[in-house]
Amino acid sequence: MSGRIVSTADRLVILWFSKMDRDRGLWTQIQVTLVGARLKRANLEILDTLPQLRSYDIKVISSEPPRREFKLDFEPGSLCYECDDIVHSKFSRKIVFEPRVDE
Repeated sequence: MSGRIVSTADRLVILWFSKMDRDRGLWTQIQVTLVGARLKRANLEILDTLPQLRSYDIKVISSEPPRREFKLDFEPGSLCYECDDIVHSKFSRKIVFEPRVDE
């Protein structure tokens, strides 16, 4: 999945990930919003977009006040945020690809 990050002054971090599945004719986008977020650890070089996402992990680190840790593992590197809440949504669209032409 390819992705990108937007961060706001009121500590909202919005992450977008998208993937095209040519065989199924499907485009999928996942949006993750981290509320009250702060960057905890970063070991990642971001150029035009995020590197390929391998996995993610969510841990509850405190129940009062509620705090979560959201860790993303990329190829290569990782990002880890601490936040109050995590909200996500997934969108899928059917798309038609032009037939591949072998040259």
